[in-house]
Amino acid sequence: MNFTQNNYFLIFFTLILIGFLCYINPIFGQNIFDVYNMSNANLPSNTIWNIKFGTNDTLFVSTCGGGLAKFHTDTTIKVYNKSNSLFSSNQTTALYIDNSQNLWIGTEAGGAYKYSNGAITNQYLPSNSGITDSSIYAIVQDTSNNIVFGTRWGGVCYYSPSNIFNPLPTGGPAFVNEPTYSIAITSVNDYFIGTGFAGLFQYNNSGIWNYFNTSNSTLPSNDIYALALSTNGDLWAGSFHGLHHYDGSTWTHFTTSNSDLPANYIRQLIFDQNGLLWIATSGGGIASFDGSNWQVFNSINSNLPSNIVFSIDIDSHNNLWVGTYGGGLAKLNNNITSQNYSYISNNAFNTYPNPANDYLYIDLSNSKIDGFVKLVDIQGRIIKKIITNGNFKIKLDINNFYDGMYYVILTTIKGDFVKKVTISK
Repeated sequence: MNFTQNNYFLIFFTLILIGFLCYINPIFGQNIFDVYNMSNANLPSNTIWNIKFGTNDTLFVSTCGGGLAKFHTDTTIKVYNKSNSLFSSNQTTALYIDNSQNLWIGTEAGGAYKYSNGAITNQYLPSNSGITDSSIYAIVQDTSNNIVFGTRWGGVCYYSPSNIFNPLPTGGPAFVNEPTYSIAITSVNDYFIGTGFAGLFQYNNSGIWNYFNTSNSTLPSNDIYALALSTNGDLWAGSFHGLHHYDGSTWTHFTTSNSDLPANYIRQLIFDQNGLLWIATSGGGIASFDGSNWQVFNSINSNLPSNIVFSIDIDSHNNLWVGTYGGGLAKLNNNITSQNYSYISNNAFNTYPNPANDYLYIDLSNSKIDGFVKLVDIQGRIIKKIITNGNFKIKLDINNFYDGMYYVILTTIKGDFVKKVTISK
């Protein structure tokens, strides 16, 4: 076989390898989400503020400017808005299903509403009830069956089973003039309250207040947009500056700098049926975290329609549903997350140094599986692609690349493995 024949053989082998990898591992960029939007599912808006599942996996969707959509299987069943319901605002912001399967709806400047037996039956405004504001950002239910509302300028109030609104008792730190974006309630009826500018507040069942902010704790941000409680009672909080874990005495913080969190702006948190924490980010798509390993889905490695995610919820089959900015709804089937697929893995391969300034070293010694290595910028453009071909230690010259954040993606027959790196010269 001469030199030309060797070249032809190498080209032929490379094409076969490419075809084989594409066939057996199509996850990178694959349509792993079912996407529903205004065009294919009659949603009233492609910007989704909140989603919440009711009985029989009926999904309620609060939208930006389109009112409330009732969604089932793969299409919109009904839309409720100013023209056909009690709504005085089409900006629906918060949703909650109570223990009696009533849907509670919060709006921007239109008050709160109760949906029961297929109809919106009640409107609650400061002018006709004791609710403390007409803009509602968070709704939950406490262990005394009070429906608790977090408002824009009226602090926190609750609607009792005796049909009376009451403001949360004062006497602790004043946060009444701060927007309340998130509320989590423990099994012993302690309230955790996330505010827009004043940090995190705790009100326990003995009427004692506590609070955490950048001045008296290690919290890096006073903007707490999301809260979730794990089964062991630990608190998880999402802010403008990352993900934060509180075990009752100590805070631990995760950011894009010290972890594989894809973006620092956290919009919502939820635990699935297996206890896995899911994280909705603004700009980084969605992530899951089990305490050690991260898994990320975004528009680079999947067909997620937008990396700005406002809301997430879990259906009865443990599928994750995603409400996005401008991209509508997306459904991630639970069988995807159980595959041998890790978007971000701590041990599949290593990159160093990080940040890198002249050369980036990619060490695949842990996996030792041939495939492709791609360097992708944050817009999803492939900047460099390398076929490993037995080379498990790669030295990449980055002197001509722009400064910024990049993804190093290893595509193999066992899945896609990704690391974030920063180029800074």
